[in-house]
Amino acid sequence: TLFRSGDAWMDKGYGVKLAYYESLLENSYAEAVAKLKEKYGTVEDDYFREKSYERFLNGKIKFPEKGNFSKTALGLYCHHVNENHHEHLADLEWIKKYQYSFELQQKEQLVYCDLFEHLLLQALIMKETGNQFGEAEFRVFLAPDIINFYSRKLEPKTKWKKVIKQRAFLPSEETEQLLDKVMGFLGTV
Repeated sequence: TLFRSGDAWMDKGYGVKLAYYESLLENSYAEAVAKLKEKYGTVEDDYFREKSYERFLNGKIKFPEKGNFSKTALGLYCHHVNENHHEHLADLEWIKKYQYSFELQQKEQLVYCDLFEHLLLQALIMKETGNQFGEAEFRVFLAPDIINFYSRKLEPKTKWKKVIKQRAFLPSEETEQLLDKVMGFLGTV
C-alpha cells in the first residue's frame, strides 16, 4: 500500500475502483444499467405504491406512498432507468404535470447505483440524448456532491449522504481524474 503524506488514507485499490468507474463510460446506457443490475441485483419494490400513485395522479391525495426500495442505508441510490426518456421521474411536481405512467415507477424500471455510478449513468444519458435528458441531475445534484465530498473534502450534513459518500469513496486525485474523463467524454455533447 502507498501512503501519501498529508492525506489520511492509504491506497486500498483505488486505481482498480477508478478503472471500474471509467470502464462504465465504454458501455451504452442500456449496457451500464444491465451491469449495475447484475452487480447489485434487482430492486425489491416499486418506487411508489400503485394505488397511491394513481390516487396522487387523480388529485385525491397530495403525496403517494413510497415502496420499500431504498438502500441509502447501504450507500446506494435508486435510479429510474427511463430517465433517458423522461426527466425527474421521482419529482412529484413533474409527475403531476406530465402524468407519468405507473410503469415508469415499477421495480423493473429501477436500478441501484453508488454516487459515481449515478453520475456516470447521467453522463451516458446526456451523451446518448444529445443533452436532452440527464443534464439537470448531473450538474445540479450529482457533480456538486462529488466535488464537495471528495475534492473540497466537505462533510455531508445528512446521515444518508454520509453513507453515500463513504460507499463511493475515491481520494481527491482519483476523483479529479474521473471527473476530467467524464467531462472529456461529454465534450462532444
